[in-house]
Amino acid sequence: MGHYIPELSHWEEDIVIFVAQCVRLGDITVDRALEKFSDGIATRARVEDVLEQMAEFDRTVEITETGVVIHQDLSRTWSEDDQ
Repeated sequence: MGHYIPELSHWEEDIVIFVAQCVRLGDITVDRALEKFSDGIATRARVEDVLEQMAEFDRTVEITETGVVIHQDLSRTWSEDDQ
């Protein structure tokens, strides 16, 4: 079961979180994201719910090969992470 959306499995939730992250970072609008991910998992309500939860905790997420990583310290840069 998912963390943000309890009724979804972790992999289904990862899809919604990925879409929400793209929207939050300004890479794509919600409408365009929903067109691209029209599998029925990433619904407008789910994406907006995840965005609200992200904003509530002032977090951002990173999708990695091993899953979803949530960063709370937004001042860190990728180069600092690599050192």
